[in-house]
Amino acid sequence: MACCRGMDADILVLEADPCVGVELRRGLEAADYAVDLVGDGITAMRLVGRHSYRAVLMDIPEPGSNHYRVCAELRRSRMDVPILVLTEKGGENDEVEALDAGADDYLRKPYSHEVLLARLRALTRRSTQPADRTLRIGDLWLDPARHRCGRGRRDIALTAREFAVLAQLARHPGQVVSKPEILDEVWDMAYTGSPAIVEVYISVLRRKIDAPFGVCSIETVRGSGYRLVAVGG
Repeated sequence: MACCRGMDADILVLEADPCVGVELRRGLEAADYAVDLVGDGITAMRLVGRHSYRAVLMDIPEPGSNHYRVCAELRRSRMDVPILVLTEKGGENDEVEALDAGADDYLRKPYSHEVLLARLRALTRRSTQPADRTLRIGDLWLDPARHRCGRGRRDIALTAREFAVLAQLARHPGQVVSKPEILDEVWDMAYTGSPAIVEVYISVLRRKIDAPFGVCSIETVRGSGYRLVAVGG
């Protein structure tokens, strides 16, 4: 199964079930997205390497699906296209699995078509925001224009959503940023999930930007939010 428009496409849909894939494509095209539809990870990887999609929509059909491996491989290849995962699985551990694989957002089935479109709008809007100056907090730096982050001379690979959460903290160094403020800035207003999703992302960020360097730059301020402080440098 493959329906490809190549350079004209906005969204790449990876869906193993042809019937579900066609339904997804029709819904997205009705919302004025140009869609490439593929049914296997190898084709998806090849197309993402060739074309500048605004987002990838990836249906995880079952536990053990190789779609998670495709997601992880895209990140190892430093492709920062936003990835939205659809899955029938549930629970916090499954959200962590999706995020650790490199997904930027996670939507459980069943979901409404309007919520799906809202999540895509949020992802594509953040990926096209105007460039900002490089942000520096101690030896930690973020380059929004190039979607790069690192400590000193060492790059740190982040997904689009992880980068957006960290950037929100970095724009207010030393100040407490609340969960509602992070949700309002990074997630779409249509997001109806648990605010605890912020904790999941903070945990992932700590494993990536702090733990490997033996530092603690993201502080939890109980009852208030989170604060990014300068360490190193």
